[in-house]
Amino acid sequence: MHREEIEQRFASAGWSIDGGFAEYLVIGYFGDEMSLLANPETWGDDDPVFVILDHDRVITHFVYGVPTPSQAAKMLQDHGKAPDELDQPS
Repeated sequence: MHREEIEQRFASAGWSIDGGFAEYLVIGYFGDEMSLLANPETWGDDDPVFVILDHDRVITHFVYGVPTPSQAAKMLQDHGKAPDELDQPS
């Protein structure tokens, strides 16, 4: 999946796109509370890993596929961890 396709999928799932870091990250955001990130290392992967980040609680969770903001909030509630506690996906 290439950067442009990732941006389209983020937008289709209900995320707003922050184009300010387009060379470095694809960032989808939902209000001020939550972001969905795609690192350039995953661009071009068939099954990329994305990072959901809750800005207020400073917790994160890795996901495959593009969740809607409400799905992402539920995933963070159920599985979110502080970044230093998180295991990298394999």
